[in-house]
Amino acid sequence: KIAGRTETLRNRISLNQLRQDGMLINQWYKNSNLRANLDIKANSRMDLKFNFSYIEPKSRNNNFQGDIYEPFAAVNIFDPTMPVYNSEGDYNLTSQWGSNGYNPVAELHHRKDDERSKATVGTGVLTYKFFDWLTFTTNNTYSSGSVFNQSWRGEYTSEALSGVTRAEINSNSWTSFQNSNFITFDKVFGDHHLTATILYEQSKYTVRSQ
Repeated sequence: KIAGRTETLRNRISLNQLRQDGMLINQWYKNSNLRANLDIKANSRMDLKFNFSYIEPKSRNNNFQGDIYEPFAAVNIFDPTMPVYNSEGDYNLTSQWGSNGYNPVAELHHRKDDERSKATVGTGVLTYKFFDWLTFTTNNTYSSGSVFNQSWRGEYTSEALSGVTRAEINSNSWTSFQNSNFITFDKVFGDHHLTATILYEQSKYTVRSQ
């Protein structure tokens, strides 16, 4: 983190990174986060503010659906007397002794659900004081983001038991822009205080999927 301040300028920049392994085999979460803030007092009439943020989380195997093949459920119904591997070093996938549980270790080693997303937001605010009682403010924000998912089920997963192995990819992205403009009248007339605001605003939002 870096921060500084003068009579006319304030700034702050921070970067955070996280890497955390999950409770399960082949499971993790990562996150990178960058933030920057800049405040400028250009003169007695005009102020400027700029804010920027970027975040990029990534994860693997964090979206189990809660069915009987989900590892926490599978470990409770998989035959507790059955070794994970047989004498030849291959997986014991199921038990012949009545349990319908599937080997959770094989499932975890041979499945991947990867998700990666990105989000960027930038905001600029300009405030100009024409008079003590008349102020103009414009607020402009641009943001963009994307999500990319890929999943894979190998030959030693519960789905393969039904004759299905698969790989899938999907993604979507979005951009948005918003512009807000304010003129504010704020004045005292004797015992009366009058405040009025005029607002003009426009925005655009676009989504793309694959």
